[in-house]
Amino acid sequence: IGLISSYDAFLSNLLRVIFKNHDEIIFKSEKNIPYTEISAFSTIDDARSYLIDKEVENVIRQSHHDQFAWMEKNLDIKLKEGLKIWPAFIELCERRNLLTHTGGVISQQYIKNCMTHKCSISDSAVGSKVKINPKYFSESVEVVYELGIKLCYVMWRKFLKDESRRADTVLNEMCFDLIFNGAYSIAEAILTFSVQVLKKGGADRTRRMMVVNLATAIRLQGRAAEAHKVIDNEDWSAVGDNFKICAASARGDIDEVARLIRHIGPNSKEIDAENYRIWPVFREMRKDERFISAFRDVFEADLIKNTPSIVMQNSDTLGEKSEKIH
Repeated sequence: IGLISSYDAFLSNLLRVIFKNHDEIIFKSEKNIPYTEISAFSTIDDARSYLIDKEVENVIRQSHHDQFAWMEKNLDIKLKEGLKIWPAFIELCERRNLLTHTGGVISQQYIKNCMTHKCSISDSAVGSKVKINPKYFSESVEVVYELGIKLCYVMWRKFLKDESRRADTVLNEMCFDLIFNGAYSIAEAILTFSVQVLKKGGADRTRRMMVVNLATAIRLQGRAAEAHKVIDNEDWSAVGDNFKICAASARGDIDEVARLIRHIGPNSKEIDAENYRIWPVFREMRKDERFISAFRDVFEADLIKNTPSIVMQNSDTLGEKSEKIH
């Protein structure tokens, strides 16, 4: 219940920002306001704010699948195309309705709506009670997180086109943080989507960062062959050594990574000792003696620092350092 309430609040705020920047969306047709309401407004801006809030409220009061239908029609944007988590999101919303209105007892309406949106409910029966265990709730958090990030990203790029590259950078940094903290599956889902978006228009450098991060997220889930394929689908021949070493690491080519560490040396402006220590793309490489040896040869220091402050130190510098490649 709290999770969906948080999503509703997020969507309300997102729509309000869009309407305030593009009020033509809700003023396409005449809006009638009773005289008793008009008389309470001191300025036209007050009336405008009132209509925006009213429109937001009207959208949020709809069912969650109807909200998407409204946004696709009125914002002229495709939102469900390729959205694999859509059935899981709808089931979550319907389950929230059960908890709110029936104490969790499954109703025919729940069955009908879930079947309409191809949700997986094969073990559900009318009259039985839904169960929510930690695994279900954790997966639900991931669904809402992924959906919210994708909505915000798509809207940002559509309605603030001059900020599209900033949106790309912020999204990539967010996915880097997800991978850094072990949330590989969410990062993979978001990056798979955003890499496709940038193929249609975006900075090549940022897109390549996303490709490296996508391959890293896949590899760290134990799917090395898929990660290798993601990297090999790109041409890395004309990029700098900082990209080449990350591509080699995501591909799992430890010998090439060790060679490039020595070739790049200790004085690169693009990649330094701390990057080798903390970037997720090198997470598996750091276990290999060839990586450890190359690092020691170049930086004349141990790969792992003997200090308890390393975790906090890395966390504080992560955002600044991530802008260089990830």
